[in-house]
Amino acid sequence: MDNLLEINIGGTSFLIEKSILKKYPETRLGLINFQSEEYFVERGFFYFNRNPELFNIILDFYRNDTVHLSSSVCSALVQAELEFWRIPCLHVAECCRSRFLNSDNEQEAYRKIHFAFGTTNNHLKEDDTNSNTQCGLQQVWLLFNEPFSSRAAKAYSIVYLLIVLLSVVMTFLFTVHEFREKAFDLDTLINESKLAIGEVTFNVNSSKEVLFITTRMPNWWYQLDRAFMGYFTIEFIVRFISCPSKQTFAKCWSNILDAILNISIWIRFGIELKYDHFLTASNVIILVWILSYSMVSLRILRFLRVNSQYFELRVLLLTLKQSIKELLLLFVSFILLATVFANFIFLSEFEDPTAFPSTFSGLWWSVITMTTVGYGDTVPKSTPGKVIGGACAVCGLLIIAMPITIVASKFNDNYRKMKDIVKFKQKFSVNKSANIRSRL
Repeated sequence: MDNLLEINIGGTSFLIEKSILKKYPETRLGLINFQSEEYFVERGFFYFNRNPELFNIILDFYRNDTVHLSSSVCSALVQAELEFWRIPCLHVAECCRSRFLNSDNEQEAYRKIHFAFGTTNNHLKEDDTNSNTQCGLQQVWLLFNEPFSSRAAKAYSIVYLLIVLLSVVMTFLFTVHEFREKAFDLDTLINESKLAIGEVTFNVNSSKEVLFITTRMPNWWYQLDRAFMGYFTIEFIVRFISCPSKQTFAKCWSNILDAILNISIWIRFGIELKYDHFLTASNVIILVWILSYSMVSLRILRFLRVNSQYFELRVLLLTLKQSIKELLLLFVSFILLATVFANFIFLSEFEDPTAFPSTFSGLWWSVITMTTVGYGDTVPKSTPGKVIGGACAVCGLLIIAMPITIVASKFNDNYRKMKDIVKFKQKFSVNKSANIRSRL
């Protein structure tokens, strides 16, 4: 009986042999003695305010020299218990280490999901005052950026997306020949270009290029385009003014994209306003106009603002961000194999002077084959070449399939966690509202 110690864990008593505790003298239980502050002299036992159910895991460590986890216990609680009892985590059995690390992985995943889903709300956490001006600005910010904050905000988000869609359609209409009207004579443009800058700045032998420089869109197209330009500019300025955190606003990639698009639109508008035809301008002006028009074509990316309305899209973006390493591995593996097969196909078709004149054409063929596109512009003709082509196609399927499976698994896991967060918040808000009504 002298070898037994009575230890009270949260109201539950345990009788433990001193000898097994002394096996690990560096742990908390290995250091206890009758002079410890946890010892109650009048009761004759040691008391620790811990979970008695989890204490069985601690006792099993002293008995078996390893820590095992049951499937019904949260690994985060076990980790906290090990830290309290000063038991190194290296003693966790290999069969339980995956479950033991699961809590850290789960918490990190939930932290990333909360961060990704709470980005827009973080704007409102700074500079929060009760003044009427700040309150009004906050309402404007919610209207423009939080579709679920009110019915008006939801309606505005739908209108915004329709305007973005229409502006994208306008960009497509700009390239439709049937909508363009004859506006300039080709010979006149050639003469004006020679007089202005001393050379012809376009290819007169290209029918497509000649068509676009001698025609223009109807006036209604330009008027509607200017209206969109004014709308997106005013909308950006209003959102910037109403945003409580200007620094956070400036760091958001969608706002940076909006700023670039608005600047590009105004540069294009200024060039078109100054020159009756931009071909009479210098090469630098023409290059700036082409670049600004190319940037304006990216207005379709404004659709990505719907990620604040659709959780699934935000989960997809989060998954792609988490899968950078896997996608990089896919890219590197793909390029390596494509290079190998490019050299193989070049050597196998070396006797044919018309097939694969260089390894660069072989690289193009291997990329098209591995992605299962198969344009058919270059194909192997010899038997070795066909064998290499079959191996290239099979390797392409395997290389692409393996990382994609990992990405899909991460998406499913993030989607499940996101649905759990949403359901939990909805249930909590419903219960809270019901309790308030019952009190009234």
